[in-house]
Amino acid sequence: PVPQNLKSPTCRVFIGNLHDQVTRRTLYEICLQAGPIVDLHIPVRPPGAGRRFAFCQYQDVVGTPIFLSRYRSANQVIRWFSEPFSCI
Repeated sequence: PVPQNLKSPTCRVFIGNLHDQVTRRTLYEICLQAGPIVDLHIPVRPPGAGRRFAFCQYQDVVGTPIFLSRYRSANQVIRWFSEPFSCI
């Protein structure tokens, strides 16, 4: 069964397995194609700590499915997490 919290729409996308050379600007431009962005966060990880990841938060829930439809079909590693926060 799907956890209850994953059934609600969310504005946030988890993007995993980022190459070390992917810049914030490049990722921002890719994510922006799906809609207005409120925040793009790429946590700083020490060298050798494994692949990087990012969280993109869209202005509203419309951006998330657009992003997922574009990059899931390209076999990208993308997960959609539903967390309790406001999408204003």
